[in-house]
Amino acid sequence: MVGRSVKFGDIIHVQSQYNCPFGSIWLAGGRGSNCDGVWTKAIDYCPTCYQWQIRSNVGPGGLNAADPRAGESVTFGDIVHLQSQYNCP
Repeated sequence: MVGRSVKFGDIIHVQSQYNCPFGSIWLAGGRGSNCDGVWTKAIDYCPTCYQWQIRSNVGPGGLNAADPRAGESVTFGDIVHLQSQYNCP
């Protein structure tokens, strides 16, 4: 979107720019038997596996944990952490 900046605390989807013959592929987290796998694939039955929170730090590790810089725009040079929003059973 033109004119809209990405902010700490935002939930985003990350699409690969690889020209995959099977269509669009996306970054998915919380996969595998230990829910620690990350890979790219077409969106399937797990919508939250494809949602990532932009964080300024690793935080306490829980989903929806407040980010200390929530609402601030991410700028060039900022270090960001991506946290999968999948709630592993």
